[in-house]
Amino acid sequence: PADDRLAGKFVNKTLKELNLRKDYGVEVVLIKKHYDTANKEKEKVITSSPDYRFGLGDSLLIMATQEGLDKIKSKNRY
Repeated sequence: PADDRLAGKFVNKTLKELNLRKDYGVEVVLIKKHYDTANKEKEKVITSSPDYRFGLGDSLLIMATQEGLDKIKSKNRY
């Protein structure tokens, strides 16, 4: 599994819109929503849902081949 924060073309898209399994061969295991409250970073773990809309700084825990991981990293750029 790999864990990386989202940026670029994934932000404001849903899991359904991104079609990660078909286009990248990537399986999303869970999503971590990162946010600040009173200058403290917190996170909330969310099970993957096709309608979840990704935000800047969200993290994905994914299962992927090295090829799938490379593809998804190249798309997830600022």
